[in-house]
Parts: sequence; structure tokens; C-alpha cells
Amino acid sequence: STPSQLKPERILLAIPEDKEWLSDMDCFVRQNIEVFSATTRDVAVAEADRKYPIKPYQVGIRCIHCALTAEGARGTAVSYPYSISGIYESVREFQRMHLENCSNLPADMRAHSQKLGGASSLSSVLRRYYVQSARALGLFDTAQGIQAGADPVPMSPAGFQSPTATFRNLSLPSPQISDSAQRKRKAPEDEDDGKPEAKRQDMDL
Repeated sequence: STPSQLKPERILLAIPEDKEWLSDMDCFVRQNIEVFSATTRDVAVAEADRKYPIKPYQVGIRCIHCALTAEGARGTAVSYPYSISGIYESVREFQRMHLENCSNLPADMRAHSQKLGGASSLSSVLRRYYVQSARALGLFDTAQGIQAGADPVPMSPAGFQSPTATFRNLSLPSPQISDSAQRKRKAPEDEDDGKPEAKRQDMDL
């Protein structure tokens, strides 16, 4: 069967849930990246730029500003992570190697990014979040790299939240544990209430 291709309209890497879980800087970076399916032209450009070989329909990420230019996104402005677990590292490299020096980044956006500073969310949380948010966009892994067209998987904090995670540079409070979740956590402790007493009775015999 023919792999699915992302629709022509722009698909940002950013999703609405970003602002609830990520730092302002991480949100900004993701808002400046789009997800796309490679065309035959993209394959030829990647070959000319001496990137590793890619296939038509393989999903890549690129700078939204460079993508609108006549030349398109080239060099450090575009990459093709081999798996959804590799998107995190590709975005980090994009931030270091391209976005901070992008000649097509509007001046007001550059000034805004400088005000945000370099604060980032907890890396262990970010890695899991990137995988889950990719699945929320309908991306999935294949032997030929990332492809699009899977049924989107709704975001679930349980899939990426660390019990001891702290979120820096966020205006929103840390997520609160629901009453039902607290009851579930307490349930195993309640079941153990009688065990110490039983052990003492055994020792008395």
C-alpha cells in the first residue's frame, strides 16, 4: 500500500498541550518547526546536501521560515529523524545549530526568543513527551523512517510525566493529582493494614 502523506497545509510540531507541560522556550522552538512528508524534490535536495538517504513520504522536520523561501529549507534548517524517539535530539540540534542564527527568523520573534532565555523543561520528561506528541500527530516508525497517517493517539500525562518532575519557567502550576488517582495510590496501603498485626500474632505463638 502507498504510505500516507501529510496534507499540503502546514503541520506544526507544536500541539496545544505544549503550553501545559513545556517551558516557554521549548514551546517557542516547537512553534517554529513544521512536520512534512518528503517529496521527490525533497529527496533530491537531501542528496545534494549530502544528508543520509531518505525515501519519498518519509517524515522530516524543518524551519517554518526557511521553508517559505525560494530555496526552501536546506542544511541545518531540515532533518529527517529516523524514529519518533529521535525527534527530541533533532529538535535540540535544530535549536543550537539553526534557529538561533536563522536569517529568515523575523526580528520580533528573535527578540522574543532572547527574552525567554535558555530555560528548558526536564530532559527526561521532554524525551517521553516528544514521543507521545508525535503519536498525537499520527506519526509512526517504519523500516524506512517515520511515516504519517496513523490514527492519532490522544495525549496522556501518565505516558510522560515523572513522579518527581519539576517544570522550570512555567507560569502554570504543576499538575495536581486527581482525587481518584489519590484513592488508587492509597488502595495498596489500605490492603496492607492488617499485615503487621498478623506478623506480631505469629511471633506471640
